Amino acid sequence: MPSYSFIQTRLPPDILFEIFGISQSSDKTDLSCLAHVCQSWRSVIHEHPSFWSTIRLNLRKRDQAAKAALWLDRAGDRLLTIKIKDTILYDGRKRDKRISEASLVHLGIILRASMDRWTSFVVKTSPSKANIIVRLCSGFTPKLTSIRIILDSDAAGPLFVPFSLPSDHGMSRIAVVTAGCVPSFWSLGQNVTDLNLSCPSASIRDMFDLLRACPNLVRCVLSVGDPDPEYWPSNVQLQHLLELKILRSSDVNQVLSALQALQLRDLSVHHFRWDEAASEALWSFSQGCAHLKNISLLDESWGDEGIEIEWTETSITLGSVAHLTVHGGLAASSLLRTTSFPSLENLDLQNIPFGILHNHASLPTDLKEISLFHIIDIPNVHAPTLLLPSVTTLRIKGTLEVLDFLITPRLESLALLCDDEFEERQLYSSPRQFIERQQFTLRALSFTDWDVSDEEMAWYLRNIPSLKELGLTDCSVSDATLGTLVVSTPTSPDVEQGISASTDVACLLPELTAITLVNNPHITSQAVIEFLKSRDGTRTSNITRSPPRVKAEIDIDHISNGKVTWAEYRTIQSYGGVFLDMPRALRGTRE
Repeated sequence: MPSYSFIQTRLPPDILFEIFGISQSSDKTDLSCLAHVCQSWRSVIHEHPSFWSTIRLNLRKRDQAAKAALWLDRAGDRLLTIKIKDTILYDGRKRDKRISEASLVHLGIILRASMDRWTSFVVKTSPSKANIIVRLCSGFTPKLTSIRIILDSDAAGPLFVPFSLPSDHGMSRIAVVTAGCVPSFWSLGQNVTDLNLSCPSASIRDMFDLLRACPNLVRCVLSVGDPDPEYWPSNVQLQHLLELKILRSSDVNQVLSALQALQLRDLSVHHFRWDEAASEALWSFSQGCAHLKNISLLDESWGDEGIEIEWTETSITLGSVAHLTVHGGLAASSLLRTTSFPSLENLDLQNIPFGILHNHASLPTDLKEISLFHIIDIPNVHAPTLLLPSVTTLRIKGTLEVLDFLITPRLESLALLCDDEFEERQLYSSPRQFIERQQFTLRALSFTDWDVSDEEMAWYLRNIPSLKELGLTDCSVSDATLGTLVVSTPTSPDVEQGISASTDVACLLPELTAITLVNNPHITSQAVIEFLKSRDGTRTSNITRSPPRVKAEIDIDHISNGKVTWAEYRTIQSYGGVFLDMPRALRGTRE
């Protein structure tokens, strides 16, 4: 057997270079340690400055300033990525405070000399340490494209970032992500096009000061704290803003009322308190966005139906909106009743009255996708009255009786999800009746949390032969359901006598190409194997047509109570099965 050192040295330098280049992308790989393995590895690593251009520093380790100096020297004139983290270590009950303020100062001074070559700067530490390092790094950063400042607790005030650009630099694109602080910039703000700000305790005043300093934003995510009732900001114009997302705001009124974004395409407001002021702010802000295509409004208390807000505003039409998502209960109803969306292509409603669903689904002629969760105030008289001529995808959760009202002649994909909250609720009609009275050619069907017998499931499989995709998640069906999908070849007398004869295979869903099986406790791994084996696409001489090979996505932990052997696992993979996760029964074991 060749020695280990021989195996290490027989790889040519160009192959080692490619391997180390791939390894360099991981924060868990320290190439300086790999350089100590052998002479050939050391030569490859030391001779290529690119391996030293990403400088990872851990403030909980010693001599990080010396490491930074060494790596900067070996990187030569390469562009640099600086990554500083503060791994928390514990010694008994006391936190390890190994690095001193003097060491941080020394590190900051060393890094400052290379700022003109920075392309990315990342720091993850405490507010006090970040303040020391960032404050010392004052200078020009003409190559910078990315800043990430992640603090382990919220800073008391704005964090001044003294990065700047030469006066003749021109326009570039810089992405900024911060958590725990609101950054404050000099000239750099003019070049910030992407901003992700998360600081629950931040002052709303500091947030608006930052937005004014970044007038060329294209994408913006804001997650800030409570409003300041004594501060009402002046208008902030963001003429280039295309995407705006506001998260966890208790008063979106104060934010939206001061923003002007005439070119906005995407508006998302999530986890907010939906009250009358919020409705008025959304109504007014949307009117000023003539190019708005996507709206997503998710109320933090959508599960509480609440009461509908009294509304006196005039109706408006948002003709450019193609995708609308509203999870807001009755509090959202007032806004929806006074707003129309004639160009909708995708509609997603949750906890919204049926009458509003009817109005918004019946108006657009190009509506293709609908998702309905927990629709309320459903009429007692069930009749198919809502024609959806262009809808191809339908997803319903909780209130399946909505199906009684829908006419969908072009439907191709149907997803039915039950809900624990509605388990004991008696449906006025079965989805079977919905399918029976339609004339669509269904291509995809999925069931989630569906307490259905094998006999009931067999009806769907027999009556929808056009299916190409089938999904079963948390369902009560057993091996018998998969058994109905196993391919069998009819036997003819000529075949039995050894004479070649052409025949077709017999099975349900002959066009099936994909199946998803997740957490179905009564389906065994052996049944999965038999099904996939029969659907592996193999043709024999006496078969003119056989079903296509089926791609299967499988989570087997709840199949046969998670009992699966390595042999079964490998067999399922050999027939095209893709496991969404390694089965628990096999974790930590060997084949």
